[in-house]
Amino acid sequence: METRICKKQDCRCQNPQPLNEFTRNKTICNDCVRCYYRNYALEWKNTSVGKKSRERNNKIKRENRQTERYEQEKARIRERWQTDKEFRQKEKERARKWRESEQGQKWLKEWHQSQEYKEYHKKYRDNYYKTEAYQQASRKYQQSEKWRKMTQKRDAQRRALEANAPGFFTQDEWEALCAKKNYCCLACGKKGKLTIDHVIPLSEGGINSIDNIQPLCKSCNSRKGAQTIDYR
Repeated sequence: METRICKKQDCRCQNPQPLNEFTRNKTICNDCVRCYYRNYALEWKNTSVGKKSRERNNKIKRENRQTERYEQEKARIRERWQTDKEFRQKEKERARKWRESEQGQKWLKEWHQSQEYKEYHKKYRDNYYKTEAYQQASRKYQQSEKWRKMTQKRDAQRRALEANAPGFFTQDEWEALCAKKNYCCLACGKKGKLTIDHVIPLSEGGINSIDNIQPLCKSCNSRKGAQTIDYR
């Protein structure tokens, strides 16, 4: 098979290649042509015309997502994903390559910093917490050795903070506070077993008195963590 070397000066592939890897004039290889158009497209996207075009295309995409045809196509792809194993593998490989590319990394960084992603992630997380799969995974993890060691370490740190923190409250004061709040979690409003939460965490210099205490359920208390959030 006849071979040839690309004549482009900054060509990365200075090795002989078969003729079917070249353009019609047989002087520049296909990789150099693709690289040129790729760089040209990236430069064009940063121009004022490119930004306006991207905004217009995004607007059209958002409008199309509300059509019945889009929902039908989405359902068809979802069904094919569940039934066609080969299609599923190809799509996973294609998505992996795109995520590892420079363009994919840049898009993901911008997407993760957007307000739309934060709202989507919060909605997905709240729905996932209600699923049976999450409940099973949570129960399995809480029975593991890793969870036991982590709980022991956390409780020891907690006792040390409470011992050194200023302030004090009694069990009667805690019961009166729960009764005042109608035994409801101040974050989600559900009735049930309540846990003690410090509005200003002890790790952030909060005091261990009833004025700095709010009743929260276990899940809301864990979700709040070491943040300073006053639900009162």
